[in-house]
Amino acid sequence: MRAELLSYLTTATSTATIKVVSELPWNTAGEPLYLKNMKRMYLDQEQVTQTTLVPTLNGGDVYQDDLTVTGYFAVDAKNSPTGLSQAITTILNARDKTGVSNFGSEADYTTEIQDDVIIYTVEYRFNTIT
Repeated sequence: MRAELLSYLTTATSTATIKVVSELPWNTAGEPLYLKNMKRMYLDQEQVTQTTLVPTLNGGDVYQDDLTVTGYFAVDAKNSPTGLSQAITTILNARDKTGVSNFGSEADYTTEIQDDVIIYTVEYRFNTIT
């Protein structure tokens, strides 16, 4: 799912204020990359939880897989970049553009202010049946 999101977001944000990069949001010298490279969105690896949806007697259970992909980016709190709200809308709309069959997709974001930086945490959630 991360690959599909990256593919869509790289194209969709090519002219936007916030750009998407393919690197993982790891720390460099104790500082997350999204703080070091502001206005760049980093997607973390997907997390999967599996729940038995329909148990069967023959062992062919039906499962619901809940996939979560988290993205991070930061902007200057004092000087908000132009087009930020449009970039956020584009980033959130990626949940419907992955081309992966699912029966539920959600995306939302939270903000946190640290010093003079606003950190955006975007969470994508997808539900599939296996």
